[in-house]
Amino acid sequence: NDLLDEVREGRGQVVGVVGEPGMGKTRLVSEFRGGLAGERLTILEGRCLSYGAAIPWVPVADIVRANCRITDADSPEEVARKVRNGLAEVGIEDEPAALAVLHMLGMREATEALGHLSPEAVQARTIYTLLQMGLNGSRLRPIIFVIEDLHWIDRVSEGYVTRLVDNLQGAPILLAWGSRDELIDAA
Repeated sequence: NDLLDEVREGRGQVVGVVGEPGMGKTRLVSEFRGGLAGERLTILEGRCLSYGAAIPWVPVADIVRANCRITDADSPEEVARKVRNGLAEVGIEDEPAALAVLHMLGMREATEALGHLSPEAVQARTIYTLLQMGLNGSRLRPIIFVIEDLHWIDRVSEGYVTRLVDNLQGAPILLAWGSRDELIDAA
C-alpha cells in the first residue's frame, strides 16, 4: 500500500513483474488488482499477444476500449461517440485528437480523414493524445495501467509506454506490467 500512497500523492510509479512462463505473474497482478476493490481509482488493462508484435497498438487499444467502455457489439458510430465522450471527460475536445484515437482503433472514417498526414505524424499525434488522456484522467482519479506479457509488445505501443514512463513524474499513475525474463527495453 506504500506504493499506492505514492501514486495517490502524485508520484507516478512503475512496477514490473518478471519471471519464467508459468511462475504466476498474471496471478500476482490479478491478486494486486483484487486487493484494490473499493478503492477510488481507475484500472485499465491491456495485453500483448504472441503474434501481436507486428500489429501496432494491441495493448494500448485494449486500454482505450476499456476506458471508453467500447464493446465488440458497438457500431463504428457508437465507437466514435464513446471515444469523443471519453476525450471530453478529460478535457480534450478537439477533432484531431479524436481522429488520432479512432485511427488507432482502426476506424475507417479516421483513417480517411488523416490520409494527408505521414504515418509518423499520425503516430506522434496519437501518442500525444493518449498521453494527455492518461495525464488528464489521472487528475480526476489515480490510474493504474496494467500491461500483461510486455515481452510481446509491438514497437508502436513500446514507444507510447516509454513516453508514458517519461511523463509519470507528478502524475498519480501506476504502470504495472508482467513480462518473461527476456525483458525488452520499453520499461
